[in-house]
Amino acid sequence: MTLLPLYEELIGMHEMKPFDCVGTFKENLLALYLSAKQYNDARLPLPSVLSALPVMKGEAYLPLLSETTDEHGIPGDYQKP
Repeated sequence: MTLLPLYEELIGMHEMKPFDCVGTFKENLLALYLSAKQYNDARLPLPSVLSALPVMKGEAYLPLLSETTDEHGIPGDYQKP
């Protein structure tokens, strides 16, 4: 459970994210929800870190999977012409 504080930061339970390129709080919570769903669907126990987080709230962000945007933070040098 040593990673619990990091996961909490990634889903916005603390003031700031520890990294810049890991997704939004909503996207991260959705990813954890989808991970937990796979365990539940397979009737397997959740890992302790997922059990300790409000991962089921991520279900509310399922519409993010079908959203598109032209906004990004990729520097021009790294984009295809």
